[in-house]
Amino acid sequence: MNCLRRVAVVSQRSAKLFSTSAQNPQKIAILGACGGIGQPLALLMKQSLFVSDIALYDVANTAGVAADLSHIETRAKVTGHTGPDNLKMALEGTKLVLIPAGVPRKPGVFRPSRLLSFHARVLVFWCFHCSLDAMDGGLLVV
Repeated sequence: MNCLRRVAVVSQRSAKLFSTSAQNPQKIAILGACGGIGQPLALLMKQSLFVSDIALYDVANTAGVAADLSHIETRAKVTGHTGPDNLKMALEGTKLVLIPAGVPRKPGVFRPSRLLSFHARVLVFWCFHCSLDAMDGGLLVV
């Protein structure tokens, strides 16, 4: 009897995930989505119940990552954007911008100032474009 009670509680909790009521759609953008951090981050965002649209942007080809994520059956729609002309389209209407872009430490680079100067330039570039496109939401740098 106790086992059946546990099954009933679990099924009641699971039923809440299948709500038919309208939810507030949220669009997010991931800048640097093809990197080692951006791909798993995009996968986690695809599985979130709070995300309705995901815009992937990177200097590399994002079509492959977007195609892989679109095979996962969730309500989030994934689009891939590449190139400076498509950056505005990727940021349009976003509530949250996630920036995992950067370069890993290479062998022989011992001075953190060299690595930090590159990351600072990348961050200034992204923040400048986010401010130009009148983004409504927040900015998260990973």
